[in-house]
Amino acid sequence: MPNLELYEKKVLSDEELPVQLAHNRHVACGEIFGSHWHEHVEMHYVFEGGAVFHIDQECYEVQAGDLIIANRNELHAGYSTAVPYEASLLVFDPSDISRELGEKNLRFQSLIRGDATVRRMMMDIFTVYSEAALGYRALCCAKVTELLVYLCR
Repeated sequence: MPNLELYEKKVLSDEELPVQLAHNRHVACGEIFGSHWHEHVEMHYVFEGGAVFHIDQECYEVQAGDLIIANRNELHAGYSTAVPYEASLLVFDPSDISRELGEKNLRFQSLIRGDATVRRMMMDIFTVYSEAALGYRALCCAKVTELLVYLCR
């Protein structure tokens, strides 16, 4: 069982968009985020630079074009190693996105390298989110669902 002191409670209060979306940019090497775990899936798509992610007992070196995924309840931490480091972040509970996918208790591969489709999908999600046009929440959810289905296949 993971260390309860490192538990991070996620509160995603927007029912129409049950996904935390963020963009990280670091200009100095060092901690991106400290060790923690939660019941949500956390995905980082690296656009620039490099980093080391520790997920449970494994260490992953990532670079531009990589998607790194911490599944539910996995202890994880990240450290930038090549700057500038730039990445987009998604945090979500698959059950909140799709009941069908949530019922499958999905476990994603931790590292996906250089997949052009993943890059396009991540860029689409964040473009829709940043433009915040009418219906953007529903469209973001649809695009996250599309990404999850792609990663499952």
